[in-house]
Amino acid sequence: MKQLHQPGHVIGDRYQIASVLGQGGTGITYKAEDLISGGNVAIKVLSLNHLTDWKALELFEREVNVLKSLRHAAIPEYLNHFQVDLPDDRLFYLVQQLAEGESLAALVSQGWRTNEVEVRAIAAQILEIFNYLHWLTPPVIHRDIKPQNIIRRVDGRVFLVDFGTVQSAYRNTLTANTFVGTFGYMPPEQFRGQAFFASDLYGLGATLLFLLTHRSPADLPQQRMRILFRDRIQVSKQFADWLEKMLEPTVKDRFHSAEEALAVLQQKRQISRPLPQLQQQATPLSLPPSPITIEELKELERSRIRVDRTPDRLIIEIPPAGLLSMLGVRVIQGFFIFLILMLTIEMIIVGDLAVIFFIVLSCPIGYLLLISLLFGVAGYRQLEINPQSFCISWKCLNFGDRQFGSTAALTGASVEAIPYHYQNHSPHRSRLVLHEGANQYLFGPATRRAEQEWLAAEISDFLTQLRQSFFLKEG
Repeated sequence: MKQLHQPGHVIGDRYQIASVLGQGGTGITYKAEDLISGGNVAIKVLSLNHLTDWKALELFEREVNVLKSLRHAAIPEYLNHFQVDLPDDRLFYLVQQLAEGESLAALVSQGWRTNEVEVRAIAAQILEIFNYLHWLTPPVIHRDIKPQNIIRRVDGRVFLVDFGTVQSAYRNTLTANTFVGTFGYMPPEQFRGQAFFASDLYGLGATLLFLLTHRSPADLPQQRMRILFRDRIQVSKQFADWLEKMLEPTVKDRFHSAEEALAVLQQKRQISRPLPQLQQQATPLSLPPSPITIEELKELERSRIRVDRTPDRLIIEIPPAGLLSMLGVRVIQGFFIFLILMLTIEMIIVGDLAVIFFIVLSCPIGYLLLISLLFGVAGYRQLEINPQSFCISWKCLNFGDRQFGSTAALTGASVEAIPYHYQNHSPHRSRLVLHEGANQYLFGPATRRAEQEWLAAEISDFLTQLRQSFFLKEG
């Protein structure tokens, strides 16, 4: 990008440019001197002419609004923002306190080598920042934790910068919009536009791995989206186990909060694992979590499922699959229905007893296939959870039904195998199950496995945050 300002240039009769701190696709950050206070500041500049879409301006305005409300010693303080109109352009400025030091990315590029002790110290400081951000009302999720956004001073103190991709309200809606984040440091769920507290933990784990290997996590070998790094770093087993937990590809397998991750890092708590008695009680048909592959992520970006989430409500809507996605097996069903119809006509004309007997046996099957076909074209399913109750509903044309349950008794959701297909080495067909004590509720039986695992993680995470919010209010 072309430089918008040169050293020595004064902006707004107050800020004199000293040097360039960083540069992205749409904006440039400068180091400048505040001619009124005499201190150094960081100024982010966005040019209207250089924008390829309005998303960058929306993120810029979001960063301004969020930074105004943040008060933390390790987050550069918001100072000012303004715009300047030029004859052929409009420039937007964000002024912040300058975080003295170098980014972790710059330090590594300069040959800086670190060790487990220093990496632990960086991790602990960032987790303390997460504790502050995630406990705000509403919570703040950074969504772009990477080496470039962590500044380290020579005394070891670190700062978290660049809040341009934050999610300031805990509201998730799956749409066809592009995701935000940086490849290699972005957890799988962000590929589909979702972000949780554990998403920032993944970014921190990937950043720490970069410090230890001097390689992008995307360049390291992987198996089912899990990064294989143990043979490439020299750290204690306890820290390697902790780092592996941070980098779990499935949200529910990571630490649930920064507070938990920090406690384990400082060896005040052990990594939580399933209790043996709970494993014994588990149904043999339960399927283990399956990390999402790149192909499945691309499919999920095209998913028609809609998730609407606020701090006290979760709505999941599954629209009809549509005719195009039903070709194949639905064609067979249609042919079978057509065959029954033709035989019925023949029965009426000829009166053959054998045909009558066949139709008596086939009509229930044909009826079920017809219902399945209609539901695939015009059937809607919805799950709504609020602090008091949950409701699973379906509707097809003018027909429908609803099931209600207690949210207090709802323990979570899981993906389980359909028993008839859970045998030999055939691919597992699965279903999404909600657990309310001893009761089980099926939801979204026609969804794909990757969609089911995503929805199960979404439901379980929402219930966790709902209970944490309840305990906060009670306290």
